[in-house]
Amino acid sequence: MKNNQFSIILLLLLAISLQGQGQNQNKNWHFGKGISINFNVLPLTVVQSNIDVIEGAAAVSDDNGHLLFYTMGCKIWNRNGVQMPNATGLLGNGPFNGSVSGSGYRSVQIIKHPGNPNQYYVVSGDAYEQATRNLQYSLVDMSLDNGLGDVVPGQKNIQIMTNCSEYLSVFRGNDCNSYWLIARAENPQSGRPIYAFKVDQNGFNNTPVVTYPSNLLGSAGYDELYLLNDLETAVGINFGNVISIKFDGNTGIFSNFQHVPNYIPGVGEFNGNFTLSLDRTKMYIVESYSSDVYQYDLNQIANPTAFLNSRTLAISGYGVSDRFTSMRAGTDGHLYLIRRNASNALTSRITRMTNANGPVSNTTYDNNFLEYFHPWGTSYLGYFCLGVDVESHPPADTVIHNAKDTMLCFNESVVLQSSINNASGYRWSDGSTQSSLPVDEPGTYWVSSFYNCRTTIDTFIVRNTSFTLQLTADTLICEGRSVTLDAYHPAIETYTWNTGAATASISAGEPGTYFVTATSGRCILADTFELSTQKAVLELSQGDTTICNTNSIEITAQCNLPSTYLWSDGTQGPTIKPSASGTYAVTASNVCGAISKSVTINVEDCYCELWLPTAFSPNGDGLNDVFVPKIAPGCSFSNYKFKVYNRYGQLIFSTNQAGLGWDGFHLNRAAEAGIYYYIVTYSNRYSGESKLHKGDLSLIR
Repeated sequence: MKNNQFSIILLLLLAISLQGQGQNQNKNWHFGKGISINFNVLPLTVVQSNIDVIEGAAAVSDDNGHLLFYTMGCKIWNRNGVQMPNATGLLGNGPFNGSVSGSGYRSVQIIKHPGNPNQYYVVSGDAYEQATRNLQYSLVDMSLDNGLGDVVPGQKNIQIMTNCSEYLSVFRGNDCNSYWLIARAENPQSGRPIYAFKVDQNGFNNTPVVTYPSNLLGSAGYDELYLLNDLETAVGINFGNVISIKFDGNTGIFSNFQHVPNYIPGVGEFNGNFTLSLDRTKMYIVESYSSDVYQYDLNQIANPTAFLNSRTLAISGYGVSDRFTSMRAGTDGHLYLIRRNASNALTSRITRMTNANGPVSNTTYDNNFLEYFHPWGTSYLGYFCLGVDVESHPPADTVIHNAKDTMLCFNESVVLQSSINNASGYRWSDGSTQSSLPVDEPGTYWVSSFYNCRTTIDTFIVRNTSFTLQLTADTLICEGRSVTLDAYHPAIETYTWNTGAATASISAGEPGTYFVTATSGRCILADTFELSTQKAVLELSQGDTTICNTNSIEITAQCNLPSTYLWSDGTQGPTIKPSASGTYAVTASNVCGAISKSVTINVEDCYCELWLPTAFSPNGDGLNDVFVPKIAPGCSFSNYKFKVYNRYGQLIFSTNQAGLGWDGFHLNRAAEAGIYYYIVTYSNRYSGESKLHKGDLSLIR
């Protein structure tokens, strides 16, 4: 497949040209009793403003963060703090009962005209306390009044709807250009439907898209909604619950209303006001009674249990007498709060919790960050609000991710996946439009994914690899020796042996199973080798022994391995027949080397006979005084017995000791002359032959 390098280069140049653009429309805040904060100037301080309002307030800056104008609804001031010339007689959020100024909660919104970069719709609703509750807009054009801006003639107090004034929200449309004004009817008898008015390049469309919510969205609670970054999930709170709603940014229809409990009955408290972190991944809720501020993870909003479990105390409150009445995320990512002291308004403060986009453990809280009341302001013991953000689409940015190397293993296929899972559109280098692309050929592929007004480009460099892993066949080696196992292949990047080695080859000497895993990129092969060892053992059929010279013996050597045999007397082969006394050694030679063993053979003269006299005269003359069997020299007997009986069969003499005879006495008295009988039994120690000699003898006196 050809690489579409030209397209990638163009997209890269586009991405570079868009770098540095950001959303700076909310860099300047104007709210409350003459207060403004400019986030372009550090350290942050309170600067005097001409605004004088309790709740509804908004300000807008240009793309560079420079103030354009600010408003409380019934009045609009230019960047110099001067009321715009044609901004007189404006309806909506303003003084009532002749004293209290602008108590319409979230009753003011500024919406940029998608078709004219110089124009802004200022939406203003009557405060709830007023007799009328109407919603209207006026159109401001920044090209008027020498670039200071003014209300366009004939585009002032254009009525949007009745029976609605507060809790306004602005959503971004899915086309990355249009907006939706979201308002909820205040008459409970009407079911309090949600109205969505589209603002696109043609201007403000006064025909609403109306959604009737389910009973889950009750009449009580904070009705403003925030749209999350997916541009399809809206969240709000309704006493005791977080509300999750699906929003269609193309049609303006709400659906799938879900209750997500955000407190534990008996432990938590009912909701107070709420806001989101700058990146809209965290929700912060003030509990009404304690004024404790809790953080929730909006990434878990689809899982009610996980969402509730993410509940983390962010700020410990001070009760109803010193409570947080408003929260707003600054463009610096910190969370700003108004801590209003009911008993002494002059001690009220603007407090700050840093790093509100992250976990609570990474935040710090300053309970006295900025003073709220100043000499130029007026005190009021009611609620104070920090104003609302101006919604804006992010610039049509392009993000290019580094190319990812992807390996095809052994001619397989692989599925390439866009890094954006829920993009509204995809375009691959081959023209396909799915989120993934199966490929089985090497090459360079890219996908362009469009999501949340941003184009993301992923590039994949696909390579093909094929290698073999072939260890030698299972082997039997001699004990004490070793074998080299070599798994080397030039394409292999890593080797992992079960011995812990990481080299291409290892030396194996112990018996057992060896296996190696080889990798190249994400490709993996493995092989196994079985090693057995053997030891030469030599045995002789005969141990050391003595034999008679009249007998023969055969000695055989046997080795457990195929061997050749050589005896010390020069005999070749496993068998030898020794004929003389001596030590006979044999050496067996085989694949494991040479092994020797020896045996000692003693050859004896085994002729053994007895001679017995027929008479003896035990008279003490030293001649024939003892009757004893005569034994041939060299004889060795076993089981030798010599006995003498008288003629009555009485045992007269007995011995087991060869060479010992009868001296003619019995019971210490000289035996009578006469005839006696003898028996001699024995075994030849060499041949094992047993013999019996018997006869009579004469004792002569």
